[in-house]
Amino acid sequence: MNRTNFIIFIFSFTFLLPSSDEITSIIKVAESLYNGKNFQLAIIEYQRANIIYPKNDYYIQNQEKIAECYMKMGYFIESINIHRSLLDENPKHWNSIFEIPYTYQLMNNFSESNNFIEKQLKYFDNARKDSLIFLKACNHFALMEIDSSKLFFGSIGELNFRSVVKRNLAIISEFETIKHYNPKSAKYLNVVFPGAGYFYLGMYQTFISTLLVESLFLYSTIVTHTNGYAIGTLLGGLFYSGFYLGSIYGADEFAKKKRNNLYNRFYKKLIFDYKK
Repeated sequence: MNRTNFIIFIFSFTFLLPSSDEITSIIKVAESLYNGKNFQLAIIEYQRANIIYPKNDYYIQNQEKIAECYMKMGYFIESINIHRSLLDENPKHWNSIFEIPYTYQLMNNFSESNNFIEKQLKYFDNARKDSLIFLKACNHFALMEIDSSKLFFGSIGELNFRSVVKRNLAIISEFETIKHYNPKSAKYLNVVFPGAGYFYLGMYQTFISTLLVESLFLYSTIVTHTNGYAIGTLLGGLFYSGFYLGSIYGADEFAKKKRNNLYNRFYKKLIFDYKK
């Protein structure tokens, strides 16, 4: 290839390369789609920018936006995988280090969130370390480990966190003053007396109906047995046993549901409006 042909080849190749203006235009389209909450199409545009121009200055930013789009669509694992790929390139990439445990929180996978945080804490100090500890404290509360939650909130020393930590410790104190329903207590009360577990849970109509139904079947069982009606005794016993065992199981499940709802309500108060 002579010099003239070589120069023509180089010029043609350069002409085919995407320009920075072209990349900027693609990203603007992606941002417009993102702002319009059309996340699926936004992902395609961010990916297109990074594929046709892999060394562009916005590469990491685009990947983060892709992860955010996945998260907003509810594709949490995909979002986490994007952030993990960024950590493969830069193990101390802060945004990914924060977003991964935060996304696990959105999945209600609080233990996995804490496991990830534990591996990262040694690499940070001051505000960033305290940001991770904040997430960890919220995780412990969601896992019903109240003392651990208070301990981690109390260990946060960054001044900028003082007001939110004080608020959260006050929320936990409020939580501790509220009556907490113990599933075991609800279950065993229904073992001892028909419907007593429901009365303990504040479910007064369910208590009355359970008491009446179980009393009716118990009475019919006793009467048919006394009169020598074997079939009636069998049916009455079966119905009574079914309602009796069902009420024990039901009290346990309702108590757990009430407890979980209470924890979820206060957990949302703890994490609400928190900014890293």
